[in-house]
Amino acid sequence: MVTFLVSAVILLSLPFLVSSPKTTVVLLDNNKEHNAIDVTTEGGKVALDKPYMLTSLSTSTAKPQPVTQGDETLINEKYKDTLAPLPHMPTSMLFYFEEGSDLLVPESKEQIGSLVQLIKTEEPCIVDIIGHSDTVGTAESNFELALKRAQTLKLFLEDNNVTMKKVNVQSYGESDPLIPTGDNVSEPKNRRVEVIVR
Repeated sequence: MVTFLVSAVILLSLPFLVSSPKTTVVLLDNNKEHNAIDVTTEGGKVALDKPYMLTSLSTSTAKPQPVTQGDETLINEKYKDTLAPLPHMPTSMLFYFEEGSDLLVPESKEQIGSLVQLIKTEEPCIVDIIGHSDTVGTAESNFELALKRAQTLKLFLEDNNVTMKKVNVQSYGESDPLIPTGDNVSEPKNRRVEVIVR
């Protein structure tokens, strides 16, 4: 039996020990809202649309077997050696800032330890640090402020001696608001830095 583990566009062929040869397709969890795949043969088609659903194929002309819900723990345990080298799903954290400033709000300051721990768990990893602003002020000044915010987060990480394979620091300024607003609107959720660890 051959087993396919499918997550987004990752497709792996794995040996599976049973007496009769066949193929099993398992949909992994991609940590996204939309996660589905159609399994099609000459005999028909079935849809896997929830994590760890699976189906089996006996031949290319027979219809796939009815879909069943697999057990996440059992699948991850059975194929842990195969799954281990796969890249981890990126993890994203948001940090919010005081208005017109690169000073973190108190709640976001408390998150720094969690970010440091996440990066240390994934070392060495690639870290994207993306600064944003609200629409108060000019687009140019907001670009600079958002970049300064992103650089502040980078300095926090460097001060905590984390090992990063690569760090990308960039600014979107006011061009990518979390909450769309008109011009010159003070919106706390838009004064943020997103840190993506991958």
